[in-house]
Amino acid sequence: MSKKGVVKLSLIKFFVFSKFVPLPEKLYVILRDQRSKYLFWGSFNVLLSWALYFVSFHFITQKQNINVLGLVTISPHIFSLLFSFAITFFTGFFFNYFMVFHANGNHDLGKRLWRYFVSNMGSLVMNYLLLKVLVEILHFYPTPSQIICTAIITIYSFLMQKYFTFRRSNS
Repeated sequence: MSKKGVVKLSLIKFFVFSKFVPLPEKLYVILRDQRSKYLFWGSFNVLLSWALYFVSFHFITQKQNINVLGLVTISPHIFSLLFSFAITFFTGFFFNYFMVFHANGNHDLGKRLWRYFVSNMGSLVMNYLLLKVLVEILHFYPTPSQIICTAIITIYSFLMQKYFTFRRSNS
């Protein structure tokens, strides 16, 4: 481990864990692993997304179609998907950019945000299509259907973030 890594780990131990939860050294090694961090922060963002979806579906739309400016009618499960996406897009970017993939000032924030947007559009389209099939064709309940969609899309999302959005240049 580099000196910078040791200092960073020591600061994390001191400021975050030492007073509240003493953790064994091996656990710190696991917590530094990129997959573990992606799992932790991604899970947090997914739980936020599910909560927003649930609240939107049951309380904002009240399970009723939404008429948008008299131009288009959106079903409550699709509106809830878009609502939760609009919020968790930004929280997910923050978690991935700063906590998981440790992008820093040497990387162009705008370029990363654009790549994140492109990869998330793929996730959103996949989610939309799966939700349409599960809810409108197979007649599953919307909230569990969204959970199923998330489970399917997670692997695609991790690979896109690692190898497209936050990849490190070889220069």
